[in-house]
Amino acid sequence: MKTSRLLIIATIVAISTMSFTSRTDLVTKSNNSKTVVHLTLLEAVHYADLVDAMYMQLDDDFLELATDKSYTQTVYHANVIWVITGTYAQWELFFRAKVKFKNLDID
Repeated sequence: MKTSRLLIIATIVAISTMSFTSRTDLVTKSNNSKTVVHLTLLEAVHYADLVDAMYMQLDDDFLELATDKSYTQTVYHANVIWVITGTYAQWELFFRAKVKFKNLDID
């Protein structure tokens, strides 16, 4: 009985791991063989270098259209095309806060 429980748990863990690692909907290859990554704005802000690239490449002109739609912006960083989607409120907070993430050197 203990062996069967262990086998069932191991099977569930293996299937869960395979489903998480095989998320091909986030990363695709475009025609010119560059990698395209689709992220939400909330996921994108966890990557400090990507946030810096977003601040350099994007401007907040589209926020002048006072609607509550979802907006998608494209950023080129580290030979990857990042397609970032967020709501109006998320983008407004991102541009208004101007929070820069820095890598800290700890000696």
